[in-house]
Parts: sequence; structure tokens; C-alpha cells
Amino acid sequence: MKTFINNLIEYNFHTNNKMIDSLLTNEDKLSEKTIDLMSHTLRAHEIWLNRLNSTDVVLKVWERIEIDRFVDLNNTLFNQTIEIIKSKDFNSITSYKNSKGERFDNTVLDILFHVINHSNYHRGQINTELKKSGIEPILTDYIFYKR
Repeated sequence: MKTFINNLIEYNFHTNNKMIDSLLTNEDKLSEKTIDLMSHTLRAHEIWLNRLNSTDVVLKVWERIEIDRFVDLNNTLFNQTIEIIKSKDFNSITSYKNSKGERFDNTVLDILFHVINHSNYHRGQINTELKKSGIEPILTDYIFYKR
């Protein structure tokens, strides 16, 4: 299972990089919503890593990140996620509070899968925004990554 999740995290990282490269290349054509969606995708990943590491850092899930920070943040998130995969038992329970202060418990595996699924969802929204802006959408399907 760790190998498969590791592959999915590598796919997530690679696909984020492709998306970020397109955003940087077409920065002058981007809608505000596009930047907000990519910021949210990265920020949510960061928040989940903080929860997995029991780190109390107050981050806002819709906080805008400057586009020139996307690459570095994506690299950092990837490296931190790989460390979690190496060091954590996927069946162990992580307790955390959501943005409303409600307490929840989930397995490490559930959280890692959520990060991947959440990122895919928002990359689809970003692709819709790119198309509206006259920019070629990015191929984000996992199978294309694996070919």
C-alpha cells in the first residue's frame, strides 16, 4: 500500500508542477479564481500535513499564495509527504480539529488519500478556468502520468 500511495503522491506532485508551469507561463491571462484555486489546493495540502504532524499552525484554507511561491511550496509539500509515508503507520489514527474547531479522528491513509483526491478535484476546476481564459487545459489523468 505504501508503494501505491507513494506513486499517487508523486503523481500529485508532478501534475501540480505541470499545472503551476502553465499558470506561470500564462500569468497575464489568469483569472483571480484560478490563482485562488491553486492556492487553496496547496494550502489545504499543507494544513493536512500539519495535522498529520500534530503541528499547530494557523493557516487559512482559502488564503491566497503569491503565484511565484507555488513551485517552492509544492516541492516542500512533496518532500514532507514522502517523509510521512516513510515514517507513519497508515492505520494509525490522527486526531485534529477542523477550521471550525470540531474534533475528528482519521487514519493516516484516509488523510493522504483525501489530499490526492482533493487536489484532483480542484485541478479540474482550474482546468475549467484555464479554458475560459483561452489557455489549453493540462492533462491531469493518472493514466497519462503512468504511460
